[in-house]
Amino acid sequence: MPTLNEYNIKIARLKNTRKLTSTMKLVSANKLRRAQQALGAAQDYARRFEALIGQVRDRGGDPGPLAAARREVRRVRVVLFTSDRGLCGGFNNNLCKHVLQWAGEAPARAGRVELNAWGQRGFLFFRNQLPAGDAAAGLTSRPSFAAASRIGRDVRRAFLAERCDEVYVAYNVFRSALVHTPEIRRLLPLDLAAIPPASGPAAANAILQPDADALAAQLGERLVDLWLFEALMHNAAGSMPPA
Repeated sequence: MPTLNEYNIKIARLKNTRKLTSTMKLVSANKLRRAQQALGAAQDYARRFEALIGQVRDRGGDPGPLAAARREVRRVRVVLFTSDRGLCGGFNNNLCKHVLQWAGEAPARAGRVELNAWGQRGFLFFRNQLPAGDAAAGLTSRPSFAAASRIGRDVRRAFLAERCDEVYVAYNVFRSALVHTPEIRRLLPLDLAAIPPASGPAAANAILQPDADALAAQLGERLVDLWLFEALMHNAAGSMPPA
């Protein structure tokens, strides 16, 4: 039978464990709050940027080749954002299954689907099912606009060089710490018609310099980067464990 001293040692150990887990919970809650704040800022900026490019579109601006739809879609590239680690419920698995189902519907309308898998979990899921590129670990856990711009530059080059006919980004939309919705969003060709029309006196009286087409082309490139960055921030917030 344990002695009183052994009971006291066990109680002390349990108290230390409780302190440790309480500290871990506070750290996790702080990380989640910062990720949510960063996501909110990215979404607000993206919506304002869309309003700006909506003004240029309404003034006749044309992004040029970035908005040119192909007559026949043969090659589709999907930029997939998942986490590097597991232990986050169905966060990665549900998205990967959604992409796999979507890709299974592609032969009738797209032909061949290629993945750029950013995140270890997505790479491991698809490595024996679809061309998944590299795992690119570390990017999705520490997202940055510079990284989103690099991905955007690569997919724009591939699209303009006709190595792919459409480009999509697949990610989880962050609803709450426990609710995430798989999303597949088309990046290229740009669909500026889907952006709401600009409104207000500022939109009507705006002076464009350079011309509307040149602005639309430059803003279109940045819009792709912003959508990728927004997807990265959704992924980062959603992969945080709930406090």
